[in-house]
Amino acid sequence: MAAERHDVATLEIDGTDVRLRYADVVVVRRPESDVADWEAIVVPLAEPTFAHGAYTLSFTTLEGRRFAGPALLVRSVEGTSVFRGAGELVER
Repeated sequence: MAAERHDVATLEIDGTDVRLRYADVVVVRRPESDVADWEAIVVPLAEPTFAHGAYTLSFTTLEGRRFAGPALLVRSVEGTSVFRGAGELVER
């Protein structure tokens, strides 16, 4: 199993820019699977207004790498939202 964490510089959720206080994405690759598991922790500057459901996340890391993929909002607690990958995370 290999895991990598990316600090997020910019984020779009369903095509809408989200101004960030903090965000990161953890990607886990397992030998038995062709598709990586991934999860995003998002703390926007404004109070989040995301409803539980499916979204498309597109983000650029601090290193300039660009990724996009489908995700489900699994929980929001005290301004922090957790999105779990619901499909392939693609590097663009």
